[in-house]
Amino acid sequence: MSCEISEVLLGTCGWSYAEWEGILYPQRQVKLKQYSSIFPTVEVDSTFFALPKEGTVLGWARHTPPSFTFSVKLPQTITHKKALDSARGIESDLNQFLEAVKPLTEAEKLACILAQLPPFLRFTTDRLESLLALLPHQPSFAVEFRHGSWLRDETIELKPCTATYLAFVIPSKRQRICDRI
Repeated sequence: MSCEISEVLLGTCGWSYAEWEGILYPQRQVKLKQYSSIFPTVEVDSTFFALPKEGTVLGWARHTPPSFTFSVKLPQTITHKKALDSARGIESDLNQFLEAVKPLTEAEKLACILAQLPPFLRFTTDRLESLLALLPHQPSFAVEFRHGSWLRDETIELKPCTATYLAFVIPSKRQRICDRI
């Protein structure tokens, strides 16, 4: 398998950190607006914890330059609490999420949706296949595997022809902990 990289964008996970005030953000400055004047992209971690309000997402789109992009995390309800189990209603959860981030899609600023799988979720083709089958063709989608059982050829073979990326984050200490579960 060959991989061609045409562009690499550097950004951070989030933009609202108290430690950055006075250094990256002058006082009384809209943080996202200032952040997007320095970086071309950001990962939104808050979407993992709760669905964003429509006005919030509209603000993200409005307060950033036209070429700025967002990567948003799928809610933990889908990845952790329901562990990708389609029998537990993840299709409805996914549709609600896609509707919530629709302003970014419409503004052509949604670069990627990230599914960060929990470290306790072991390899299972059924659950990953059911999630991948529910995904729209756009935007791009990334899956971050955090359990060593996913490091196998079958995982790579599950990747659909659409723009889906796979990432493996499996530190050995964390792996030893997960093997005990």
